[in-house]
Amino acid sequence: MSIRKTVTNMWQMARFLGTRARLRAPGRGRPDRHPQALLEVWLTPISRGRPSGPVSHWHWSGEERVALYDEGKGPTVLLVHGWEGSALDMRELASAFGRAGYRALRLDLPAHGASTGRWTTLAHWARTIRDVTDRAANGELAAIVGHSLGTAACLLAVRDGMKANCAVLLAPPREPRSYFTELSRALGVPDEGRD
Repeated sequence: MSIRKTVTNMWQMARFLGTRARLRAPGRGRPDRHPQALLEVWLTPISRGRPSGPVSHWHWSGEERVALYDEGKGPTVLLVHGWEGSALDMRELASAFGRAGYRALRLDLPAHGASTGRWTTLAHWARTIRDVTDRAANGELAAIVGHSLGTAACLLAVRDGMKANCAVLLAPPREPRSYFTELSRALGVPDEGRD
């Protein structure tokens, strides 16, 4: 692990612990103080995931610069990583698609891998996926493959008009409430603040 990544991870963990301390401090445990602090932690990945090597090309999605990685030729398959992952997570799958006669397009979603951004949302991911598909794949995919939270972003993108002949969902999340409850408990947020 690089020194920069180690320092970044330590800074982000310190921020998490600082948020936890603020929420537990006497007189600060009021529920009306929790939403902003929880939102900040909820939308900021602790780890960005590792960049996937040389970027094939860059794409602008809103204010964020998104790293794209191309492999192979043929119909396009978009590979989408999960929270705190990166396009590197999909490298082996991309190689298999490339050998099978497809163009495997991977991306580092905002606030992940080599892409810019400090925080992100599921809706932001879905917009980014649609933008990348429109510009880098002429608006239609042979398939989209998503992992973990990336599956939810893929489904939102399809719901909002992105064209894909099929979708493969690897380890999709059940629903956000259980994750949010775990995060709230880790931060020491009382039940009324969590609601």
